[in-house]
Amino acid sequence: MVTHVLDLDFQRPQTLKWIYGKQNDRNSRQLCLRLWDAGAPYTVSPGVVAVFRARKPDGTVCLYDSDEDGNTAVTIQDNQIQVVLLEQVLTLPGTVLCELNLYSPQGEKLTSFTFQLVVEQSVVTDGEVASGDYYNVLTAAIAQGAAQVQAAEEAAGMAEQQASLAQQAAQAASGSAEEVEQALETKVDKPDQTVPGNLALWGVEGALLDGALAASKVATLNDSGKLAQMPTASDVGAVPTGRMVNGKPLSGDVTLTAADMGAVPAERMVNGKSLSMDITLGPEDVGAVPLGRKVNGKLLSGDVTLTAADVEAVPLNRTINGKALSVNVALAASDVGAVPTERTVNGKPLTGDIALTASDVNAVPVTRTVNGKALSDDITLAADDVGAVPIVSPATAGHLAALTAGGGLTD
Repeated sequence: MVTHVLDLDFQRPQTLKWIYGKQNDRNSRQLCLRLWDAGAPYTVSPGVVAVFRARKPDGTVCLYDSDEDGNTAVTIQDNQIQVVLLEQVLTLPGTVLCELNLYSPQGEKLTSFTFQLVVEQSVVTDGEVASGDYYNVLTAAIAQGAAQVQAAEEAAGMAEQQASLAQQAAQAASGSAEEVEQALETKVDKPDQTVPGNLALWGVEGALLDGALAASKVATLNDSGKLAQMPTASDVGAVPTGRMVNGKPLSGDVTLTAADMGAVPAERMVNGKSLSMDITLGPEDVGAVPLGRKVNGKLLSGDVTLTAADVEAVPLNRTINGKALSVNVALAASDVGAVPTERTVNGKPLTGDIALTASDVNAVPVTRTVNGKALSDDITLAADDVGAVPIVSPATAGHLAALTAGGGLTD
């Protein structure tokens, strides 16, 4: 069973939503009518009976709460009414006007605002199913009411016919006054003698309408044999031509548009989608992204603020050796307490470890000796360290020494 869901508010007409069905479908579609009262759920009271009403494009009607076999076709649960669409509802293509009636045990009646069921024509019908009136209401009181409704509609049709006859009579009378006067003068005695407009004239002293016309309040003649005042629209079960439908007088045929009913036409588009049926807009239809979309793991159901950590980055105020990362940073050796690799020590570059020797610093190694004495410390050489003789006297320094007979030196 295909279920069509529709919200009905008892305080607001349904103007923007239609239900769709297919011609000749039977007992395969149902309505789920969710009832509201100014936006709040309307719970149906115990003992209330629900009846579905529909008027088809050819004017025939359906009124029922059960199907042809006596099975329940309209059920109530809380604020929801389930209505099975019987075959007679879907016999004709076009727009079917629908409404829901709720009857209480106290005799109260509550009717929903009219909603529309659009029946699409079948390509090939399943045989000829004639469209006609369908009444099947199990509740006796409602069944009696349905019969009264039908009788009232038939009476309204008769009254409309009588109103037409009365109008014809008036036109005939106004256009054929001489003929009426002539008929009066001849004093027609038999009821079957008539003048245009079906006015039966008879009598010796004047002309009177026959009893049936007089009883139905069709135009009568006064004592002078002239036409009396025409009956009013209410006298013949009609409405006056001055009556308005959505601001348009009934003096001629009325064609209402969506604007006349405070509605929008079915061809109106919403984001490129036609309102000829229910529409569901997605984020892509309105240039948006779904609420479930994430940015770096954070939902877009609210405003999102990402930090550097969310994008696996470092904040702009982070520094390296005192320099901010708001721009590219180039550190020098001095920034990291180092010396550049191109720096040299005694001509040797610092691209790797270096080992300087005494010769690299213009020095002699500490292992070097002078006359057998190591240079690990200051040294003092004596004459004998260099194979020489000491100076005999400081006073004779610079003088040549002479050998004595004993082989010693003398000044």
